Amino acid sequence: AALLAISATACVSAPPAPPASAEGVAPSGMPTTPQGWRTAALSDLDALRTEIHDNTPIALDTENLATLRWFNEGYRAARERAEHARDQAGYYYALLSYTAGFRDPHLGLSAKMHLAPARWPGFVTTAHGDDVVVFYRDDHYPSAPPLGARVISCDGRTLAAYRARYIYPFTLNPAFADDRRRSAARIFMDRHNPFGPAPRRCVFESNGRQTTLTLNWRALPDGDAANFYWDQYNAATLGPGASFGITTPAPGVTWIGVPTFANDAGDQLRALVDQIKAQASAMRAGRAIVIDVRGNGGGSSAW
Repeated sequence: AALLAISATACVSAPPAPPASAEGVAPSGMPTTPQGWRTAALSDLDALRTEIHDNTPIALDTENLATLRWFNEGYRAARERAEHARDQAGYYYALLSYTAGFRDPHLGLSAKMHLAPARWPGFVTTAHGDDVVVFYRDDHYPSAPPLGARVISCDGRTLAAYRARYIYPFTLNPAFADDRRRSAARIFMDRHNPFGPAPRRCVFESNGRQTTLTLNWRALPDGDAANFYWDQYNAATLGPGASFGITTPAPGVTWIGVPTFANDAGDQLRALVDQIKAQASAMRAGRAIVIDVRGNGGGSSAW
């Protein structure tokens, strides 16, 4: 458990790593064999469940039976994955599937160890209504599908079925429209999850013609190109962001842009609140107030 950090409504601390003399464990505390990773996954899953039981209200919350049910059923599902952990990725994603299943962004698990770097197939996708389309492609890879191409299926599964099996058990919440949008880009990012493998062959449709492509996974761009890639990925994930401020796009309509609730934007948020207070009477007398939170990834609940 010293390889992981648990974040929850209450702060918790994880138990220490196995001693350096333990079989299959390096002096750093990292397992060195498949059996070592399996043992660590099973042990740390139990430690994780104990932390959740002792340091969050989940096990006592009888008003949210689905959460309480996942505390037990999710543990059994995660334990089955932990039994098949053979490396760092198997260890991490077995445990991650347990915390992700609570569907609460305030409970999370993050790696203190260095995970294998992500890969991409030379293009980035985004949500377009209910479809998933190519949003950006690297022109250095002519085999990448054209811009605007619609993804029909991957590895014989519809995209809805693919996400339900390989993405949502480990990240995002399909009950939220915003997370469903985010998942459109996540399909084509390989995080080396053995329980949620990246797609190998996908069917694309462009100009009324369907083409099946074998994906060529490669390392993410580095240097200056890395910043450009992440700009494209974030734009595809979040969509166009709102701009701070108050505008009147039509008579009687007030449009309030709030692109973030992060504490480091506190000065801008306070100024916006003061503006709203000053114009509150006129806003209420109008016919509509729109609070635009496009691109807003959340932040402080106080805001």
